[in-house]
Amino acid sequence: MALILGIDPGSLFTGYGVVTERDGQLRCIAFGVLEGGNKKNYPERLLAIGQGLAEVFQQYKPTAVAIEKTFVAKNVDSATKLGQARGVCIYESARAGVPIYEYNPTEIKA
Repeated sequence: MALILGIDPGSLFTGYGVVTERDGQLRCIAFGVLEGGNKKNYPERLLAIGQGLAEVFQQYKPTAVAIEKTFVAKNVDSATKLGQARGVCIYESARAGVPIYEYNPTEIKA
């Protein structure tokens, strides 16, 4: 049975969902939001996201990760922060030894 962890990275809020596929049917196992917290300094936000994801990996032991690719943004600061949060998500996935599959935002939300 495959368990897939979908990640929607963000520096304030990182969303996740764990689904399983059986006989062509998807079933939601868990979902939630990891809060970076807007009162923490930026490195602490990234740390909180990483620690939260590590707990998700420990609890559900997914066999694959689906994560959004970075989209082009007009605000360079926002795009940089999103890229850094995404990097934390990719790092935690690699640290857990789980293969990572990247999708465009429109693909992954479908």
